[in-house]
Amino acid sequence: MWEIERNFKAKIGGNYFINCESLISYHGKPLFTVKRRESDGRLGIDFDVYDKNGKKAATVRHGNVVEGNVSAYEISHGADCHKITEKTTGRIIVQIDKKPPDADIAVSVNMYLPDGFLLKATPDSINIGSLKMVGNIFDGLKTGIAIGESKGGAGICLQKA
Repeated sequence: MWEIERNFKAKIGGNYFINCESLISYHGKPLFTVKRRESDGRLGIDFDVYDKNGKKAATVRHGNVVEGNVSAYEISHGADCHKITEKTTGRIIVQIDKKPPDADIAVSVNMYLPDGFLLKATPDSINIGSLKMVGNIFDGLKTGIAIGESKGGAGICLQKA
C-alpha cells in the first residue's frame, strides 16, 4: 500500500524539497504527489506529462512510467531509473532516479502542463520563464514553489503581473 508521505527529501531540478506538502503547484494544484510504500519504505512520485498541445503523453505513478505514447516517446524502465525520451528530438522529457546519493528520489522533467506552460527542471536547475533556480532548499513548507495562484505558505510564488 502506498501512502501520502510528509517526511522525505526529493530533488527536483537540482533543488531540494524536504517535508513539503506540495513540491510545485500550478494555479493551486500540486503537480507532483510524493508517496511512500508501506512494505519497504521506498519513496515514489506521481505526476502526469503533457505535450506542447496539452495532450497527455505519459503517466507516472509511484516513480514508474505506467502509461505513455510509445509512438512518440521511448520509455525505458530500469531498476533504479526511468526515462521518457522524445523520439524525434532525443530530448529527455522525464528522468526519475530512485536511488540518488543525496535524496530519497530525484526527478528531472522537460514537460508541458495541460495549458501549454513549459516546466523545465534539469538535473541541475529549474527554469520557469526567465527565472533559473539552482541549489535551493524548500523545507517544511505547505508549497515549495507556487506558479500562478497561491494561498500562502509558499517558498517562492511566481505570478503574472
